[in-house]
Amino acid sequence: MTLVLRDLKRPGPALHGVLAGLARRIGEDTANLADHPTVRIHDIRVSTKKIRSLLRLAGSQMAPEDRDALVEDLQFIKNTFSGTRDDDVMRLRLQQAFSAERAAKAMEKLGLARVEGPADFVAAPAASADLSSRLAALKLAGLTPELLVENAAASYRRARRLMRRCEKSPEDDRMHEWRKRVKDVCYHAMALSTLPAMEEFARPLDALAESLGEYHDLALLGRRAVDHQKIAARVSAAKHKVGRRCFKAAGSVFRQSPSRFAAKLLRMVLSSH
Repeated sequence: MTLVLRDLKRPGPALHGVLAGLARRIGEDTANLADHPTVRIHDIRVSTKKIRSLLRLAGSQMAPEDRDALVEDLQFIKNTFSGTRDDDVMRLRLQQAFSAERAAKAMEKLGLARVEGPADFVAAPAASADLSSRLAALKLAGLTPELLVENAAASYRRARRLMRRCEKSPEDDRMHEWRKRVKDVCYHAMALSTLPAMEEFARPLDALAESLGEYHDLALLGRRAVDHQKIAARVSAAKHKVGRRCFKAAGSVFRQSPSRFAAKLLRMVLSSH
């Protein structure tokens, strides 16, 4: 599902259309989960993250109670599938850190040996229907290009500020929060990718978000392995290596000040066709 806002002069209706499309995608994936469960679970989780990030572009156009209700629906849907996804990625990180034989042994020790069987996600379709209804009821016609840019710049500022805090103290929870804020900026850049500069900006943002995701996966695995010294040491070394890569990439991605970023983006939006 594309995130692109096709009409930046009328961003409210454009954003509303993208949100509705993402909600439809969640409904389709939920209804057809049995087809390809791993792929569909991944897609459902990503779609919830995209919606939550794009809601930030609406800013003050959304009433706080409407935002809270939507966030609650999104969190419920995402959490429904979290356990399956987290176990899958921890298995993947072990396979990357160890040989096949040692990875299999580590999975056994950490209780990550794959258990096949149908999962019960019966509540997800109802939550998906609620989400679609709430999104359809949003009134976003008052979202102007200026407000759109203001909201996008606020997300950039938050991500850049968190980068500075993480550089000083890269605690796992703080790094995970930074990842979320980088995702916001990435999805906003994708939404604004009718502007060539934003399309180009989205690529390094996406790569940074992926690296931060790998860092988070390793942090989760490290907690799981806390009582297994050799596994924990290997995971910790891999995590620190990924962390260094994240900070190196972020220095280039967030080199502009928030005010300069906002000014350049506003010029591009107002001059777009």
